[in-house]
Amino acid sequence: MEWLLLTSGPHQGKSLPEVFLQDAGYVVQAVERGELQGALLDQAREVCRLAARVRAPVQDGEDVDVVVFYRLLPDGQYGGHSVVRKSDRKLSSHRRFSQAETDCCFDLLMPMRIAPADPDAPMAMVRVLKWLVLGNPHAVVSRRDCEGFFDNPDNFLVEAERGA
Repeated sequence: MEWLLLTSGPHQGKSLPEVFLQDAGYVVQAVERGELQGALLDQAREVCRLAARVRAPVQDGEDVDVVVFYRLLPDGQYGGHSVVRKSDRKLSSHRRFSQAETDCCFDLLMPMRIAPADPDAPMAMVRVLKWLVLGNPHAVVSRRDCEGFFDNPDNFLVEAERGA
C-alpha cells in the first residue's frame, strides 16, 4: 500500500503504521474524534482493523491453536495478557479471571477497550508485538518496518483491504 503521511499534528510527516507502533492511542482517537479525512481516514481505519487481528505466534511453522486472554487489575488498569493453548486444562480458569479474550490472535486495541482510563494501555500490546517480532519490547522501528508489518497479510487473520 502507498501509505500517506500525516500533514499536521504531533506526528506530522509520519505514516499511520509508523504512528500506530509509536503511539497507538493517537491513531484510534484521531479516528474516533473525526480528525482524519478521505484516504487518510480510510488508511487509519485499515490500520485499526488489522491491529485487532494480529496473528498469534506460530510454532514449528504452524498456527498455534490458542486463546489470548486480557486482564484488568483491581484498580482498573490494564493487567496484561495470557496466551493459552485451547487444549490447556486450565483454560476455564483463565476465562474466569479475564475480562476479554480473542481466538488465535492478538487484538492490539483490547487494552484500550477494557481499561480506557489507563494511559499506558494503548501501548501495552504494541510492546508485546515488538517483543514477538523484534525480540525487544522497547525497540525503535523504522517507517519501512512499520509499513512492512501492516502490508504483510501473513501477520493478520484477516485480508488487508488493498487500495484503501
